[in-house]
Amino acid sequence: MVENDFTEDFEDDPLPEEFQEEAKAPPRRPAPAPQRARPAPQRQQVQAPASEPVQTQQVRFVPFELPSRIGIFDNSTGKPLMEESPRDRSELSLITAKLDVLFGAVTEIMNKITELEKNI
Repeated sequence: MVENDFTEDFEDDPLPEEFQEEAKAPPRRPAPAPQRARPAPQRQQVQAPASEPVQTQQVRFVPFELPSRIGIFDNSTGKPLMEESPRDRSELSLITAKLDVLFGAVTEIMNKITELEKNI
């Protein structure tokens, strides 16, 4: 079998003069900038004192969507505030039912605002 070795041995060949000059002079590097001594930031670990659990406001009205009804549930009374039944299971009927509930909720809010304005 013939062995194909295409590697060349360059160890015996001298470098050309132009490369020898560059090899003799080391490359110049800029002098490193003097570093300023910075004081290390002091970290303080502060732990807040234990407090009572945070009381969040309970959500009163929650929207709901069931296959047969869409509406707003009142958590304080445990009953639906208003609800609407879609005519059928089509997308348009569901959107119409949601809009009816939304308009009903806006009407309810406007009536309460009017009552508050009268009492002021």
